[in-house]
Amino acid sequence: MLDDPPDIDAVMIATRNDLHAPMAIEALRAGKDVFVEKPLATDIDSLRRIVEARNESGRRLMVGFNRRHSPPLAVKMKEFFKNRATPPAVLHYRVNAGQIPPEHWVHDDEQGGGMLISECCHFIDFMQYITGARPVQVVARAIEPTGTLRKYDNFQATLTFDDGSLGTVTYTTLGGDRSYPPKETVEVFAGNAVGRITDFRDLELRREGKASREKRWLTQEKGGFAEELLAFVKGEEPDFAGSVATTLATFAAWESIDTGGATQEIDLGRVGL
Repeated sequence: MLDDPPDIDAVMIATRNDLHAPMAIEALRAGKDVFVEKPLATDIDSLRRIVEARNESGRRLMVGFNRRHSPPLAVKMKEFFKNRATPPAVLHYRVNAGQIPPEHWVHDDEQGGGMLISECCHFIDFMQYITGARPVQVVARAIEPTGTLRKYDNFQATLTFDDGSLGTVTYTTLGGDRSYPPKETVEVFAGNAVGRITDFRDLELRREGKASREKRWLTQEKGGFAEELLAFVKGEEPDFAGSVATTLATFAAWESIDTGGATQEIDLGRVGL
């Protein structure tokens, strides 16, 4: 595919996590636009080489952070907070995930990178989308592994954004009882208003004593797969710097956990941006 420039101008990469970066780099250097599933990379050296390849090639690279493309719940929440009187917001993204068997490839240090690298990127990207701000610091702690629990499967990460916003991601596999249905809940507090999305089926917005609510009874619309692919095919310029910042934030959260909760800076300059 990479040796056939006239007929193939873009590639989609949906392999296991460890192949995302090397394949994206190859495709960029071959002059192709790239749609790559998350995570963009599983280590900082690979992320740095992606930035270099993208800068040198001038091609587009879009990461499959689908939550921001969820129609219409994510779009309506962003619009609701767009003209807030005070820019800083407080956000909480809680994920009550089921436990993935410890032998699954996503836990493999080489192929998967664990749930923090593989999944947490979604939630950090969504916070960037809502606030329009970049993460600049992170502090994270995790439950120590025991039994079948992995080290990075139950954690909290608190991020500071460059507009003063604070966002907390709570990810746990300890509450995977199917009788408690909400898996993902995101709350936003800003400008004397509140917004909440539950499982990307239920949107609630409140301001000045007025509430609006929108439910999707038959479909869960956290995917936005068609919308993100349409944006890619139409040639819309993706938020590449934001995708890099999200990925770097997951690495920084990992470092914070490994250092007992020490604050870690999220510096795009580390990878050449």
